[in-house]
Amino acid sequence: MYLRKDKDGKPDTFWDIGYNYLVGSDGRAYKGRGWGYEGAHTSGHNRDAIAITAIGNFETTRPDHAVRQAIANLIDCALKEVCLVLISLTFYIVT
Repeated sequence: MYLRKDKDGKPDTFWDIGYNYLVGSDGRAYKGRGWGYEGAHTSGHNRDAIAITAIGNFETTRPDHAVRQAIANLIDCALKEVCLVLISLTFYIVT
């Protein structure tokens, strides 16, 4: 998904979204960079990791079941379809 344009109005090569996938509050998954592209989410680990983020403000509430299930489904898909090897699963809460 290209959102930025260069000075001539052509799409720039910068990807605006660094995550591989995003999940909305309704549980729908949105493709950021997808599986086939290196992310820009974790300095030093972009080549050997995928990043899935939930869209929303979770300072006072947890993501609901639909969001958590969509994230679990994406992880399952990555393991089966993309031939990723699960070394560790880490969750970060960014405030």
